[in-house]
Formats: sequence, structure tokens, C-alpha cells
Amino acid sequence: MFSPGFWSAFDPIAFPYGDGVFGLEREAKLTYDEWCRCLMAREELEYEVPDDGPAPDSAQAPASSESPVPRWRRHADLLTAQYCLWRRKAIIKSARYFVRTQRLGESIADLAALTPEELTHAVAVLGREAGLKDALSSPAVPQNVKSALRSMLLSNAHVVGSDAHRTTLRHISASYTRLFGPPLVFTTPNIADTRNLMVSLMYEGADVQRWRLLEETEPEMPALRDMLRRVAADPVSQAMVTNLMLELFLEHVVGVKEQRGATGVSDGVAATGACGAFGLVRAYFGPVESQGRGGIHPHVHLWLLHPMTGAFLARLRAGEVAGLEERLRKWRDSVLAKVGSVQFDAAEEVGRQLGMVGADRLPPLPLDAKARARAYVDGKLEKDDLALSDNTVAGASRRKLEKICKQAYDAGRREGVPARRGGMTTEALRQQ
Repeated sequence: MFSPGFWSAFDPIAFPYGDGVFGLEREAKLTYDEWCRCLMAREELEYEVPDDGPAPDSAQAPASSESPVPRWRRHADLLTAQYCLWRRKAIIKSARYFVRTQRLGESIADLAALTPEELTHAVAVLGREAGLKDALSSPAVPQNVKSALRSMLLSNAHVVGSDAHRTTLRHISASYTRLFGPPLVFTTPNIADTRNLMVSLMYEGADVQRWRLLEETEPEMPALRDMLRRVAADPVSQAMVTNLMLELFLEHVVGVKEQRGATGVSDGVAATGACGAFGLVRAYFGPVESQGRGGIHPHVHLWLLHPMTGAFLARLRAGEVAGLEERLRKWRDSVLAKVGSVQFDAAEEVGRQLGMVGADRLPPLPLDAKARARAYVDGKLEKDDLALSDNTVAGASRRKLEKICKQAYDAGRREGVPARRGGMTTEALRQQ
């Protein structure tokens, strides 16, 4: 897997000539991550030279597919192998760094003394459903096994997708809470990639210039079943669009801007200065996880710059805030007064308040009289509305309902019927 010959032997269709594999000597050094990104963005270059004769069978390119997606992006096995090697390289790199930074060497000595029998014994004692936390807390597990597990957690702390990385994310979230208090905002942006037009355009091979102004070009949106097939056939486009939408969500909705490779911000506040939908954000933390249809979405915690602190919440629970009820009442009255000035129950109410009557009035809804009557938007009271029928209990007003109940109660007492039944049946009440 680490040699160039592995990739051409693994997939001769994707690398028929062995010139695009990883590990070849090049003028410019290409890292493994750069090679994966380059391969995912590579396009099929098929052309013919009229002056040359037909190429022999051994030199012909593989048959082209009907799919517009390049073969390196739609090859599920190739993408899986790339991820497998990426994770192996990350684990090896982290393990080497961990060994070099061990000054006393106690963890290395415990690892060297570990035997397969001790691991087998630990697994037999814990059982199948146990995890790392159970192993570290169980007194039946030997100390050198626990030391090896701790070393594994430390060395793989930054390997994405590992249990050690998930544990590290929980520690980071807890440290944010200790530093800024509990997060008061939790949001989960879920990108609808199967209904995103950019995913369809990237599947078709369109460049950025084509879908930069979607309102002007108005490309056709495929059906949902076709979009599901396109997302399954081109997971790279799905990942690219999802990453773009999440960055736009953070910038324009949350009010922060991702700074790749930065350890922090100069002023200690994550907000860019533009107030987002939740206010000025002091810090945010959003681990990413996969979802059912193969995409990803984050669970984002937000710490606001001027939130209600834990001490203030404790005072609220203890009832130590002076004049709280009066201040809440004034706030409620102000909100209701503001809502009443901007709320309209009809589309034509704005025009009527502006004096647009007669020839200047707004045009009616794009429905004829029959259609408006059928859709109950003609402004009239419906004849079959229960609220207009005084002969039914359901449609009567509260005052008339109380009157009917009192009459039924008095009639029941006169006829000697127990009062708990109300004196009359439901059908009798309806007829009444």
C-alpha cells in the first residue's frame, strides 16, 4: 500500500499506465493528502489525434463510462483504500511522535512487556460489550494493559475517526464549558444535499462559473430519485458542497469565520464583528458526524459574548432578581404592541392602510371567484362552519355552552338522574 506499484495493481482501470499513482518521483514533491485531493479533482481527458493511426489493443485507454463523473471520484473501492491508507499513516505518525516525546520511557517499557495472554485475559474479564472506559476502571485488568490503553489514547488523540479522538473532543467541550460557562445555544445545520442544485451541477461536470448565479441561469433540478443516485455515484461532490454550505453557515448565520490552522484569534472572540442570528459569538465548537444517507452534519455549541451567566441563572432560580415580574410584564407589553403594528391578516391590508383604494388598490389574488370560494379565501363566513351553528355544543360560544350545561343539570335534578351524569346523554345535549 505504501509503494507505487500497489495502486496500479489494485485498480488497473483507474491507473492503466501507472502514471498517476502515489509515490512516484516527481519534480515537485507531492504529499499523500495533496495526491488524494488532486485525484478527486482530476477530470477525464479524452481526445483523438487524426494524424496517428489506430493504437494497438495494449495501448488503448479503458472504455469510457456513461457517467459524467471521472472514474477516480466514482470508484468506491479506490476512495475506501485512500481513506484506509490516510488513517494508517496518521496512526503511524502519531505513534512515532508519541514515542519520541516520552522522556522517562515508562509507557514504552509497559508496552514492551505486554503479552498476548494479558490482553486475552482482559478481554475475557470485561466481555464483548465493554469499552475503553470499562477497561480503565476495572480492577481486574492488569496495570500494564491499562498503561497500554492510555498510551493508545494519547497517541491517537488527533486521528480523526478513532475512539481516542472522540474522547479528546469531549475533553475539549468540557474545557470550553469550564472557561466560558455552559453553552446557551445548540444548533445542528443539516444540509439537504439531495435537494441541492450545486450537487447536481458538479455531478454533470459544470464549473463554478456556471452555477455562480443560479437565479440567472435557472438550471433544471432533477427528480429526487435521480438526485439520490447522483449523490451515491459522486460522494466527492456531496462532500465539497456540504463543506461549502457549512462554511457559509458559520460565516453568515453564526457570524464567525473559520481560520484554518490558526490556534486562536487576536482579541479572544470568535465573532467577526457582524452580528449573526444568535448574537456575538465568543466561541463555538462543532464536532462533525455522519448521517443516514452518507453525508455529514455538525452539532455546534455556541458561547455568546454577553450571555446569561451561570451566576445569573442561579439568582433567577432563587428568586433574588429584584423587579423581575414587572420587567417581564413591560417587555411583554412592548412586544405585543410592536407585533400589533406590523402584523396583517390579509395581503391587501398594507394597501388599505396606505390609502390605496379604488383604482390604486392592490390587484386581487390570482384566483377567480369560484376558486377563492372553494379555497375559503373569499373573506366570507363558511356556512358549514361549526362556529356559526348554535344547535351544536362544539360550535356554541362559551357563554351559551355554560347556559346549556346549566339547563341540563337542572333538568337532571328534576328528573332524579344522578348529577354526575349531567342529567342528559351526549345525543340529548347535541339536540338541545
